[in-house]
Order: sequence, then structure tokens, then C-alpha cells
Amino acid sequence: MGIFSRIFKIGQAHTNRVVDGMERPEIMLEQAIRDQTKSIAEARQKIQTVIATERQSRALLMKEQNGQRDWESKAERALMSGNEELATKALVRAEEHGGNVSSMETQWQAQRKDVDGLKSALQKMENDLAELKRNKDIIIAQSKASEVKKQIYEAKAKIGKNNRSEERRVGKEC
Repeated sequence: MGIFSRIFKIGQAHTNRVVDGMERPEIMLEQAIRDQTKSIAEARQKIQTVIATERQSRALLMKEQNGQRDWESKAERALMSGNEELATKALVRAEEHGGNVSSMETQWQAQRKDVDGLKSALQKMENDLAELKRNKDIIIAQSKASEVKKQIYEAKAKIGKNNRSEERRVGKEC
């Protein structure tokens, strides 16, 4: 192993130790909560845009359906008045609207399904955030307990080391 790679490893180890010392569960959880809250707000905004598009598609679909019914009604009135040529033209127009209705209805149904899926995903994100907030104190307490255990083990190790060195010193004197 070259000298530069060894120096790099030493620097990396020191940097990791500094970063480990800076990590605090409270701070990291608060940041995770902020990040998730921001993600939820962004998702909610995007979902609102998708919902608006879906509503516009539904309005256009309804307009085409109404147009189809209107032209069919006009065709009926034309037939009742004995004007077959006008009735035929009205049926052609009704058929145009009918074709639009078919393609638009498929598109609207797909958008509706997408909106429902996005709403479900948003609800899951909100539930996860609520759970994180509820468990935050428990996670912090567990982290502090593990830190205390670490300190206890370090103290025991130091005491054990001091006792062994004291025993060696007394053994040499005898």
C-alpha cells in the first residue's frame, strides 16, 4: 500500500470520526421530517395539477356527450317534420360527437385511475410521516440509551485496564 493511499485512509478515518461525532439522532430525525414534509407538499401540488387536468377532460367529455344528445334530438325533430336530409346531416354530426366521446372517455378513465393512485400514494406518505413523528421520541430515547451503554462499557474497560496495571505494579514490588 502506497504512502498516499495510507494517508488518504487516515484522513478518511478522521473525517468519519468527526462526522460520527456530529451526528445527533434528534437533528437527523428533524431533518428527515422536514424533507418528508417538503416532499408531501410538492406531491400535493403536483396532484392538484393532475386533478385539474382530469376535471378539464371530464368537462370536455360531458360537452361532447351533450353535443351528441343535442344532434340526435335535432335529427328526431327533423324526421318528425319530414326533413330526411336534415335528419341525416344531424345524425352525421351526432356520430362525430359519439366518436369523440368514445376516445375521450377512455382517456378520462385512465386519468381518473391515475388520480386515485396518486391520492393513495400521498395518503401513504402522510401516514409514514405521522408514524415518524409519533416514534421520534422513542427513537431518540433508544439512541441515548445506547450511547449511555457505550459510555458504561468504555468506563468498565478503563477500570479493568487500571486494575490490571495496578496489579502488575504491586506484583513487581513484591
